[in-house]
Amino acid sequence: MVNETFEKLESKAASIAERVAETARQAGHLAKDARHLKDRAAVALEDQVLAARRAVRQTRRDVEDLREDLVTTVRRAPLASVGITFAAGMAAGMLVGWMSRPRGRRS
Repeated sequence: MVNETFEKLESKAASIAERVAETARQAGHLAKDARHLKDRAAVALEDQVLAARRAVRQTRRDVEDLREDLVTTVRRAPLASVGITFAAGMAAGMLVGWMSRPRGRRS
């Protein structure tokens, strides 16, 4: 009777030891997978930061080109530039004036 109980306990202990060993193996695999995912996320983030920096540099160049084009246009035709600016200002002012009227008086 004592031997039977002892054998059952030994069997259960061996089963528990196997489950603990399997759990430890799985935990090791999960830790490895987590490190791999972390590394991939870091690389992806770094790629996105570099892409954003490139986009900012390109936008700065585009804005500088646009500014240079505008300066050249104003130097070549200053009166036309003043006339266009005046017309745009008038149109914006009329639009703001029209939008600020009460709804019933817009016509």
